[in-house]
Amino acid sequence: MCFLPIYFIILIFNIIITGYAKVLNVNNVSELKNALQFQSDNIVIINIKNEIIVDDSDFLIVGDSISKIIIKGRSTNNSKIIFNSKKSGIFFGKNVSDVEITDIFLESEGSVLYFDNNQNINIYNAHITGFTEANMDSISKNVFTITDSFFSTPKSPINYLLKAFLSNLVIDNSRFYGTDNLLISCLYITNKDNSEAYVSNEDNRNAFGTVEISNSLFDGGYTSRGIIGYFISDINIRNSEIKDCYNNVR
Repeated sequence: MCFLPIYFIILIFNIIITGYAKVLNVNNVSELKNALQFQSDNIVIINIKNEIIVDDSDFLIVGDSISKIIIKGRSTNNSKIIFNSKKSGIFFGKNVSDVEITDIFLESEGSVLYFDNNQNINIYNAHITGFTEANMDSISKNVFTITDSFFSTPKSPINYLLKAFLSNLVIDNSRFYGTDNLLISCLYITNKDNSEAYVSNEDNRNAFGTVEISNSLFDGGYTSRGIIGYFISDINIRNSEIKDCYNNVR
């Protein structure tokens, strides 16, 4: 039996993906907006080549025709998207089933990313400063994976670094850092909003979402909490550290 080396397998996979994808190289904000609205039934790969400044006061919305999107940079040092408005960021609607964000730096004084009922979300080797939110209240069996990434607090106050509703969340080898501008917690995950549980059947525990955390750090900066979780069917934390936290009910 013949076994291919792993790098050959990865190369073949990348060739297959690229063959079915539309690759868009982005150098400025105008090209970024056009890329996010590109009309395609296949995978859209957006290559961020340098630093891009976004002055829009609203979210940049991914177009309805895009079902799978990859936003990737060369590295977190060379590829950056900076949002100057607290209310800006990138919005991934439920028409986008698969999202991948990799090798990039994203920064905002407020919102950075909003995921609305996407099936698969993968953030890999990203540095994100600001607030990321995922709402999965109308989709089941979703997976939100964060690997080798860094989440930090901006200079303006925000409540959370990451807030997730009804998500099956997997975090590995990642860092979350709070400061005195992080008002509540590094991570907030729940199946409950405004004191009402989305799932009323207590026996249907799988509908509440799960959390898997490994090899990661949550640092409250002595002013915020590390993790808040409500109505989660299962949470498993391994080889991780939650430190310098403060019960900051305000």
